Amino acid sequence: MAKASLENDFSFLLYRASNSQTSVYRELLKPFGITYTQYLVLMVLREQGDVSVTMLANIIGLSKATMSPLLQRMEEKKLLNREFEVGNERQKRVYLTKTGLKLSNESAKVTEEAFLTLGLSEKELNKFKKLCRKLAGGS
Repeated sequence: MAKASLENDFSFLLYRASNSQTSVYRELLKPFGITYTQYLVLMVLREQGDVSVTMLANIIGLSKATMSPLLQRMEEKKLLNREFEVGNERQKRVYLTKTGLKLSNESAKVTEEAFLTLGLSEKELNKFKKLCRKLAGGS
């Protein structure tokens, strides 16, 4: 392994790459009036349908405490609704409104647009995603 240096530190490289892509997404999402995290919530709800707040937090990788104000802001924008789960007053389920579904569908192209800024081939991107899933503890 190479001598420790900032440019060889794997975590630093991931950090820089993540910041770079977050910046790209920020600009691409600006016309839609949503943040990257809100974009992720819309994407999960579009793909999964209604889910519990706990499940949503686990999928995105945020704490439930972080999710609450995020979901409240999205609910104020009429993008989603939260309702108590039937038979469990402690758990809320989240689902897209018509406005949220429309925005989610309209903003779906952002992922492809962000990919185009990477300068990677599709094969390189697929390999990178596979490695990221492995690092994140998935398959």
